[in-house]
Amino acid sequence: MVKKLALVTTSQADWGLLEKLARLIYDDSDCELQLIVTGSHLSPEFGLTIKNINMPISAEIECLVSSDTKRAVGKAFGLACISAADVFDRIKPDWLIVLGDRFEAFAVVTVAHAMNIPIAHISGGETTSGSIDDGWRHSTTKLSYLHFVYCDIYRNRVISLGEDPDRVFNFGHIGLEGIEKFYSDKKDDYYVVIWHPETIKKVVWSNANIHVLMNFINRIDSKIYFCISRGDSGSRKINEIIKEFARKNSDIDVFVDLPRETFLYFLARARAIIGNSSCGIYEAPCLKVPTINIGKRQDGRVRASTVFDCKMKMPELIRTFERIKNSNFNKCVTQIPFKSGSARKILDQIKKTEIPNDGKVFYDAL
Repeated sequence: MVKKLALVTTSQADWGLLEKLARLIYDDSDCELQLIVTGSHLSPEFGLTIKNINMPISAEIECLVSSDTKRAVGKAFGLACISAADVFDRIKPDWLIVLGDRFEAFAVVTVAHAMNIPIAHISGGETTSGSIDDGWRHSTTKLSYLHFVYCDIYRNRVISLGEDPDRVFNFGHIGLEGIEKFYSDKKDDYYVVIWHPETIKKVVWSNANIHVLMNFINRIDSKIYFCISRGDSGSRKINEIIKEFARKNSDIDVFVDLPRETFLYFLARARAIIGNSSCGIYEAPCLKVPTINIGKRQDGRVRASTVFDCKMKMPELIRTFERIKNSNFNKCVTQIPFKSGSARKILDQIKKTEIPNDGKVFYDAL
């Protein structure tokens, strides 16, 4: 019997990681891909990146509201839940596949759980203590039946949350397979900057922080490319300041929409990535590109030797920049394994997994 596999994507960021898996499902005669698109994919403000998805789409869940507050995120969550219930009632999937920690994805996961649709979760077990996404991610873990993690540290965390080790698989990082083809030993004279709000804070953005970053960027005598922040609380205010800053400085450009392959090609030739994006933790080290990781948003994620943490303080930023500016990063030590066939292994495991009628039992790790 053909298995109907619903896969949800919320932004260009997660679609870049999920696209290969989606293609494998689409090409598999034993499966039917049900692609659900939501979040910033459907927002012109964030690039309307649904246009980069060259595959049949089963449903669109439009939920973002034109506001920049925590209240807006709460409303968007509710809107996503209402729409997801109608979508699942119509397409009736056998599985829901979700990656990561976005609130839009968790809304879909919550409804799937309520409607007894089994969930396969990719990238559980991570911690990002500077972001509210931590709660979405761990909650998704508890509602999911299958777990596909990036390394053994994350696998142990998922098990510690009460998940049976027989259902937790370390197949490596789904987005790193084949990334080596983008590597370049030639670095051009530019830096990539991505800054997201630290949403765990009561005040998720501050003029002081973003202006410290802008003043630091002004000191760098090279081309700067900003990638805008996604649709978190505070993202719009940050993006407005960045775009205004770029209008006054010819050495600064802003990217709203970059397909993953274009971004990786671009990142591989940068002197460094600056900010607090997860791609500075995962993709950049694989490309031998150093990361100046600022603040707490990525706290708890496994670090590579090319990641340099610092606070949003000018003296510390300058010291870290001088440390990486003239250094060679041809070697990188990381605990995230390079494993081939990650997407294929995930699909094969989902296809052969049968859900017991009595659900799952809490696994006591101790």
